[in-house]
Amino acid sequence: MLKEYEKAIEQLTAVQESIGSMDPTVDKLIETAYLANIDANIKELTNNPTQYESPEEQIKDLQEHRIQYSLKRALERSNTYPNDTQLHYDLALMYFQTENYFLDIREKLLSEFTLKNPLSARCETIASVIGDCNSVSLHVRRGD
Repeated sequence: MLKEYEKAIEQLTAVQESIGSMDPTVDKLIETAYLANIDANIKELTNNPTQYESPEEQIKDLQEHRIQYSLKRALERSNTYPNDTQLHYDLALMYFQTENYFLDIREKLLSEFTLKNPLSARCETIASVIGDCNSVSLHVRRGD
């Protein structure tokens, strides 16, 4: 664990203990620091793969651990505060965004999101321009 994250988690845990019960905001901050540490480790493995043994496997393990840790913490917060609808909403989003719940229909989903017809020449050009730079897409809903 990287020192900065370790110190942050230690301080936040001390705050949590001084409160005497789990506070969802402090708990979320502890989780954020822990996940930031995992992300930093993934980045280190990605940027310096030759310095580590089996970096791809370590990255995969860290990514899976990250998902499971987030789900576990969200579920604990949701169970501790059953009347907090925001916590239930956050947990539902995590379930929805986790690949594990869609593995059984992975191939079907991929086929559904595959273009049926090739892009026109104009669209190919635009796709190439978008793919060759840091691009952002913004969708604004103006009513239903």
